[in-house]
Amino acid sequence: MKSLKLVLVSFAAYLAIDHCKAARPRQQVLTLHADITSADGDPNGSYALLFIGGQLVDSASTAGELTLDLPLGTEAALEVHKPGFITKRVVIETCNVSRSQSISCGIMLFPQPEGERMDYTGPIGRISFAPESGEMQVEHNYKLVSQRTDTVTGELIAVGR
Repeated sequence: MKSLKLVLVSFAAYLAIDHCKAARPRQQVLTLHADITSADGDPNGSYALLFIGGQLVDSASTAGELTLDLPLGTEAALEVHKPGFITKRVVIETCNVSRSQSISCGIMLFPQPEGERMDYTGPIGRISFAPESGEMQVEHNYKLVSQRTDTVTGELIAVGR
């Protein structure tokens, strides 16, 4: 009799806990799937950093693929790095996304030229969503800046390309 009582109490506790989990609303997110490639054909060694509100909130070793959930109503910056390659940054604005959804993108990394350090002038892409329709909008900016070291002073000199 005691064991039957214990089983019933355990089952009731399980149902109560399970019901509480189901009652909590799920957070709405924008899921980003990114395929990371590099000009040398080897994505190994690449990694990504995710910033929201200027704070690092996630990092991952990409090994060619990356999946991140971004909360709605934020602006996130994704940086993709690989030693010896030019870092790429993508800004994702989720302010006008009204429901959970997924987007996909591809990011290719290119090697740093020998003898100089290259950087993009800003994010290479900005993904946002139209206020009324929620339609995805993508802007690109691939302008590079070369940073060379002055042999006399040792300072970095930015030269636009």
